[in-house]
Amino acid sequence: MNLFIECEFSNGTQPYRDGKTFLVNIDDYEEFVDGYRFYLNKKGYVVYSGRKDELHGKLLHRIIMEEPEELVIDHINRNPLDNRRENLRIVTVQQNCMNQGIRKTNKSGVAGVCWHKNVNKWQAKIAYKYKQIHLGCFDTLEEATKARKDAEEEYFGEFARR
Repeated sequence: MNLFIECEFSNGTQPYRDGKTFLVNIDDYEEFVDGYRFYLNKKGYVVYSGRKDELHGKLLHRIIMEEPEELVIDHINRNPLDNRRENLRIVTVQQNCMNQGIRKTNKSGVAGVCWHKNVNKWQAKIAYKYKQIHLGCFDTLEEATKARKDAEEEYFGEFARR
């Protein structure tokens, strides 16, 4: 069982005024957080704000995971404030995209499912290896959702949305 600590943002920042906090493992606190100042960037990620150790502007999760070149860090639960090691994994850009949340423009509430007005059915699709895969058209949203979830398990495996 990994223990974690809830950390505050720097005084004077909006996240501090809003009472927002971020999480790190206790084992990482002393090395990566204690004595440093942080703010929240526009995408919601925790960023170093002080000039100490030339970390200004660097993302906390990338420092914790030792900044892998040409790879990204995936927040498994999609919460950028949760920087516990068990919530972080080093992945490719494509693998990271497999764990994206639902887009703001989504109207069905299910990723990869939309209403196809030409046939009056729910359409399910999935993108994999830069190709769009049509999963079918269905009479109900539930059927289309099941097809999409099954495809996520098949194509995305451990990177499928949870």
